[in-house]
Amino acid sequence: MKGSGSYADFIFRFASSALFGHNIPLTEKLPWKKSGDNVHRRSRSRVSQSGSNPLGDSNEVCLYRHVNGTYSFERKDSTNDEAVLFFSTAYGFKNIQLIMQRVSTGDMKMHGYHYVEVMACPSGCANGGG
Repeated sequence: MKGSGSYADFIFRFASSALFGHNIPLTEKLPWKKSGDNVHRRSRSRVSQSGSNPLGDSNEVCLYRHVNGTYSFERKDSTNDEAVLFFSTAYGFKNIQLIMQRVSTGDMKMHGYHYVEVMACPSGCANGGG
């Protein structure tokens, strides 16, 4: 991740191992993608009608369990693969406001995030989460 020390990367790796027995080596970079880059889709799109990312400095990563019992960051079969871990980060006050508005209106339920990390500093806080 950017900035300082996002806990999301560590928590994602830990949850993958503890919950599913899928170890992600520390040497393997997690494929964080900008929100709206087709990371994980449910019924509605996270990309605004103008095509821009509505959360700006916001990223997502998703771990899929495949029918054969393996795990990966890519969906292989859109009908049978299950998203078992879905994390998001939002940095900067504007992004925090947008996330909080969506949470208060119940809109976050459609995204299915298991963990959302927010930091007030754009690109993450330089001295880590406080």
